[in-house]
Order: sequence, then structure tokens, then C-alpha cells
Amino acid sequence: ASGTLAEPVVNAALRVTGLSFDHELAGDFQLNAITHGSDMRLSGRSQFNQADLEIDGNVSLRSDWPTSLALHFSHLDIDSLLREYLKGRVTGHSALAGDITLAGPLRQPQQLRVAGTVTDLMVDLENIKLRNDGPARFSASREAVNIETLRLIGEGTDLSLGGIASLVGDQRLDLKAKGS
Repeated sequence: ASGTLAEPVVNAALRVTGLSFDHELAGDFQLNAITHGSDMRLSGRSQFNQADLEIDGNVSLRSDWPTSLALHFSHLDIDSLLREYLKGRVTGHSALAGDITLAGPLRQPQQLRVAGTVTDLMVDLENIKLRNDGPARFSASREAVNIETLRLIGEGTDLSLGGIASLVGDQRLDLKAKGS
């Protein structure tokens, strides 16, 4: 890196080897950041054993650093994340595939917006295997989380969910669920 804080020049390559999540070896990940004037291009690629993770996007290194990032993932192991939040209920392997976009000013994180589509979701909770039926679409901002579509199916289970959860003000919920 060189230049000034107002106009930094960055050419960086970060390689993480032997990356593991909750003591499960995932593999390697490489992230590159290259500036062209006041614009920085980010690209990252995994060399995971059984999953793929790609990050691509741009960060403008002026003003509030407007950013546009896209993440693509497949067969991404989410066991460690679920174990953290579902203490003891994860009884099998869980995986995720889809795309997420992040847009907004990095210097104003409360203004960032996230949108995503999960094409494959497989979880095993308390010996109940669930998967999504069709793409699950969602978006989130500082103000609210919006689940456009989510349908989970499994043996003896069929649940559709959608709606909005407000995160500010009165923190209102407007959710609809249907299932058996």
C-alpha cells in the first residue's frame, strides 16, 4: 500500500491456508484487493475441500466508500454457525448454497443493505432432516429483515414462511407461516 489516506494505492493478496470452522478443516482461501485510481476491486476464491466460496466486488475509496459486493457459495458447511445458535440441536450435517449481495457505504455500516437467494439449504435438527423447496429469498437492512419466500420440507414437515421483522422503532413483526 502507498499513496495517501485520501487516495490510497493498494495491491494486496491475502492467502489463508488450513482454514477451519469449529475444528472442521475447510481448506484455503485467497483474497485479492487491487486499486485503480480511487476504485478498489476485490476478488476472493476458496480452495475448500468440499465447498466453494467466491467474493467479487468494488469499493470506491472516496466519500463514504460506496461498495457493491457479491458472494456466491455452494456446499458451504454451516454446522459451526448452527451449533453456536442452536446449542445441541444440530444432529447431522448442514450445508448452504446461494448468492448474497452487499451494497452501501462502508463508512456508514448502518446504511448497508443485504439481499440474498438461498438455492440449497439442508439441515439436520434433532434428527429431523429439512431442506428448502425452491429458492429462499431475503433482504436485510438496519431497519428490517424481509423474508420473501422460504419453504422447508422434510419427512412429515412442510412449512412456508414469509414476512418482515422490523429492527427499529416498535420492532413490529408481520410474518405469515403455513404448514404442517
